[in-house]
Amino acid sequence: MRSEAKPLSELTTEVAVIESRFNEMTKSRELWGQRGWAFLTVCLSAMMSLVVAILGTMLTFYLNTKK
Repeated sequence: MRSEAKPLSELTTEVAVIESRFNEMTKSRELWGQRGWAFLTVCLSAMMSLVVAILGTMLTFYLNTKK
């Protein structure tokens, strides 16, 4: 039965590889999360700028036609 079991050094190596892959996946997920928030911020600021421009145009038009 002991001949089929892997030596401790091989198991330690496999655990280290799995841990390394897990850390890479975690870092990758965090990076994509940061990119997503950055993209959302840019989109929201662009939408807010558009809304402000439309409201400014409407106010200017209203004040110019009221005379």
